[in-house]
Amino acid sequence: MVFDNENPGWDERLAGCQQAIGVRFDDLEILRRCLTHSSTAPTRLESNERLEFLGDAVLGLVVSDYLYGTFPDCPEGRDDADQVRSCQSGDLRRGLR
Repeated sequence: MVFDNENPGWDERLAGCQQAIGVRFDDLEILRRCLTHSSTAPTRLESNERLEFLGDAVLGLVVSDYLYGTFPDCPEGRDDADQVRSCQSGDLRRGLR
């Protein structure tokens, strides 16, 4: 479904979206922007691209914090995924003993 800002049913769809995900937005403009693809937005600032960039950065921060706290003995390096896997294996072996 394409959310068109000029569509008269927009507010009803936003209300349905909020109900479906169980979250109430205080600022419906943010929700509207989240659901607006750049190909349908009048300007790039009115699309979801900036919020997507921000979301990716926040997700990266949360994952990094989790990994740093969960695997404090893993060294930093270029092969981070391999190091995390090896730390997980070691933690799993210790947990099974």
